Amino acid sequence: MNSRKLAQQSLVAFLLAAACSSPTGNGSDPGLDPWIDERTFQVTYGSQDDGHAGVVSILAETAEGGSWLLCTGVLVGPRAVLTAAHCLNDDFATPLRVAFGASAQQPTMTRRVIARLVHPDYEVEPLSDHDLAVLAIERDVPTSIAPFTYGLPVADTLVRLVGFGANESSDSSIGRKRTGTARIDEVGTTRFRVAAAPSLTCFHDSGAPALSEQGEVETLVGITTSGRNDCAGFSRFMRADVYWDSFILPSISLANSLPVPPAEPIAPRPMGGCQMRRSGVGAPSRTSAALLGVTLLQLRRIRRSRR
Repeated sequence: MNSRKLAQQSLVAFLLAAACSSPTGNGSDPGLDPWIDERTFQVTYGSQDDGHAGVVSILAETAEGGSWLLCTGVLVGPRAVLTAAHCLNDDFATPLRVAFGASAQQPTMTRRVIARLVHPDYEVEPLSDHDLAVLAIERDVPTSIAPFTYGLPVADTLVRLVGFGANESSDSSIGRKRTGTARIDEVGTTRFRVAAAPSLTCFHDSGAPALSEQGEVETLVGITTSGRNDCAGFSRFMRADVYWDSFILPSISLANSLPVPPAEPIAPRPMGGCQMRRSGVGAPSRTSAALLGVTLLQLRRIRRSRR
């Protein structure tokens, strides 16, 4: 085993242990050079974005009831969110939730993920082709949030990037939606590459869309899959148009056909004991007043028995 191969395998092991990461390139598309320090990853040199309602954060839920940002996604159907397949490599059994709004920490609406539809030819390996997955969510989103449809990537044109990841490689303030522009510099058979103009994707932007303006409408031309460790130089995207009819559209139909699960139970408000709430201003509730009366009566009986 030569030193280059050993270094690549070591890097794979390290990057797969991190959320939303993908190691070295395989250069399957002509003109797309592999990078040893390439990994999947908030949009660099971007601005905060309160729009693009169909661009969402994907949260992994913990057993303690918390959550953390896994990746970015984009709504492609009433119950379907497209993202990068590698986001699910280490978290396939973890409960996921799709969060809408400009902040992953304070979403305006969430939907549980009830099924994960990974491209059948995707393999868990460095910069695998077919790096796409559709997350089926529990029920339709409001009609005010329009799903994206696909467009074609054209070399030497600007695209808009939208994501929830880091603003730079050393930035830990993730979870706020940002947007910026990049320029497509190479188009391959299944992927394309963008250069900074001035923005690129960064850590936790995996699954983030590249959008192209078609008149007054923005179309989805690609999904972020990887970029360099320093969040500079370039970012890579899977082409939406290549996979739309063969994978994305059938996955949307399947998501729409899934049974709607029961609504989540609402946790009951604590009642009784020390956690009992008071009604009125400083006045005890009827239940607490009754308990107090019973207690006083018992104390009076004890005192009489001691006499």
